[in-house]
Order: sequence, then C-alpha cells, then structure tokens
Amino acid sequence: MRHFAAVLLSSRSRVRVAAGALSKAKRRRPGRLRRFVRPRLARRDPRPAWWSSTPYPTDTTVPLTASLRAPRRTSRCLVAVLAVAGCSAPPPVAEVAFTIPEPLLIPEGIAYDPVDGAFYVGSTNLRKIVRIGADGSIGDFAADGGLWGVVGLTVDPERRVLWAASSHAGAGMPFEGMDPSEEGRAGIFAYDLSSGALLGTYLLDATNGGHFLNDVAVTGDGSLYATDSGGRAIYRIAAGRDSLELFLAPPDLPWPNGITWSEEAGVLFVALDGRIGRVAPGDPTVEYVELPAGVEAHADGLYYRDGSLITVWPFEGMTGVTRYRLDDAHRRVTAVERILPAHPSFVQPTTGAVAGDALYVVANSQLQLFRAIRAGEIPGGPEQLVEPVILRVDLGGSGGGTP
Repeated sequence: MRHFAAVLLSSRSRVRVAAGALSKAKRRRPGRLRRFVRPRLARRDPRPAWWSSTPYPTDTTVPLTASLRAPRRTSRCLVAVLAVAGCSAPPPVAEVAFTIPEPLLIPEGIAYDPVDGAFYVGSTNLRKIVRIGADGSIGDFAADGGLWGVVGLTVDPERRVLWAASSHAGAGMPFEGMDPSEEGRAGIFAYDLSSGALLGTYLLDATNGGHFLNDVAVTGDGSLYATDSGGRAIYRIAAGRDSLELFLAPPDLPWPNGITWSEEAGVLFVALDGRIGRVAPGDPTVEYVELPAGVEAHADGLYYRDGSLITVWPFEGMTGVTRYRLDDAHRRVTAVERILPAHPSFVQPTTGAVAGDALYVVANSQLQLFRAIRAGEIPGGPEQLVEPVILRVDLGGSGGGTP
C-alpha cells in the first residue's frame, strides 16, 4: 500500500478524475464495472472448514492463521483506479509458475538446477521425484527405488548431484505402499542429474525413537547436511566420504527443520522451532541468531540470499514467505519483511527454491487434507485434491536474473 500511496500523492489530480469517472460508470453500468474490477485470481477457498494443522510427526496442534484468506477486493479496485488514471501499479509479488497434473502428488520439497533450468519436486505420497524441464515438460525423474515419502531436496550443480531426504513418518505423512514395520526409518538418496541414476543411499534405522530426515543443504566443498526432526539432530555426508554420520545432537536442540548454506557467511543456518541457529561446518555447536523482541522465525523452508534469510511456513505465525534481513556479521536480524503472507493458492505451503531473483514455492502441499481423507475423518475422497501449484515469488534485488 505504500507504493499506492506514493502514486496517489504524485498523481492526485489524475486519480480524482479517474475515481469520479468510475463512480459515474458504476451508476450507469454496474455490471461492466464489476467485470472490470473482478479479481483475476478469485476462486473458491479450497481449505475445508475442519482445517487445523499438525506439523508432520508431532502431536502438537497449531491452528492455521486466518490471514490466509484471499487479498481483499478493495486493493484490486485501487489498482483499477490507478490503471485508468495512467499510473503504474506495482507488479504482482507472486504468480503461478507451473502446476503439476497429479493431485495425489502431495509435494513437500523442491529444488532448482541452474545449469539446465530444471526444477525437481518430491512427492510424499507417490514416493517419487518429478522433473519439470525448462521447456515445461513434466516427467518422473526417480520413482520408488526404496524411497519412503520424499521430503527435502537440494541440487549440487557443480558435482551434478540431486540430494533427497526420504522418511517414513507413519500416519503423520502417509504414502502409498506404506509398511508400518518401517516407521521411523529415513535415508538420504543421491541421484545423477544427467542420467537419473541412483548414486548412493545412506539409511538410518528406527532406533532411539526413530528418525525424520527433513531438509538438506550442500556446502561449498560438496558436503551434505541433513536435519533430523525426529531424532533432534543434524547428520552429515562429508565431502570425499561415503557414509552418513551424526554431526551434532545436543540434548536441548529444538525441532530442526529447514536448513541452508551461506557461502558469504561460511555457516549453515538451521530453523529450530521459532529460532534460527548458526552452525559452522567444522564446529558441531549451535549459535543462535539474535531476533528482535517478540519475533519468532518459523521455517519449513529456509534459504539464504543477499544477506537475508527467506522462510516458507505453512502455519500460524509467519505464514507464507518472509524475509529476515541480517546484519553484516550474519548474527542478528535487523528487519523483518512479510513478502507473501497470503495467496489464493495457499493450502499448507511448504518449501521453496531460489532461482535468480525469485523463490519458487510449493503453494499447496495439501498434506493435512490428504491425511484426513486417508484416515476417513471427512466425507469424500481424493477428488477433493487439486493439482499442485508452484508460485514464483519475486524477491527483487540482484540474485542473478530470473530464469
């Protein structure tokens, strides 16, 4: 709205004329005006009335914020007024980049390959990874091969490897062909980006209460780090080694979720249940980033870009896409910006992938709806699910250009 205010101040007379013209038009032809200002993205809210949220394999119930309603029509009316007045309205913050014609996909993770412009989206239900080519082609990249639900994904463009975290969370994240005896197992899967060949599997059994490998990040030397939400730990596959090892597991580590690497800061940032931790690759300890008073930083997806941390969060609090600007030392948050707190496509947004000047976000994972359908908690069947939507969210700045 600040942009709109600036335009109004600089073009006050034109807006007044346009507003008067629209008012007269409304009295004479109300039908035409309604067509003119009707929201282009308006649609029926797909969230059912029973909607509540449970973060993956946990018993803590968190109500979804009401702020996920579609943007109000008054904003679009103002855009219409500005357009008639000859003023420029700001470009949309988010637009649909592509959809995937598989309502039963139930996506969670997404990764981008800057070499060939392809995206990879993981399925928690169908136990596979889908590739979306730069030309818009969509096809299976990896299917089954021992996968459980596919969670976090990341691309190592230099070494041409796609890393995937896969976990068996039981009823918390159900999938086809689920074997209850394997609940609590998890693993890291490495794929050759050129051929799709499986390069290696690194598995954890269901000991010590089980595991939930959640998100993954690659450091500059090619080491792979993975958060284990179930085991409250971080695991590592060190560069030049072929084994998954425990990197850190302090007894007080909160629920580790999203993870990202910053070459500039030389550290990993980890989402820790409302806080953000800094972890240096050579030091298995956690240092917490200082947040402003009263601010929490929840992140299902966490990404470093141009001195800021970008988060994606599906539940109450910082719902949607938020930017946390860091100081020069990367130890303190200096400002918080709600980039996209709501969108008509949001039905439990999960993670994203930075590509150029944008974040490509899984807008509607539909995990909770799918879980309720599968458990028979609501009437109806899978026909209630819709095609997964990937949004392109403009981040601005100098991220290397839009792919």
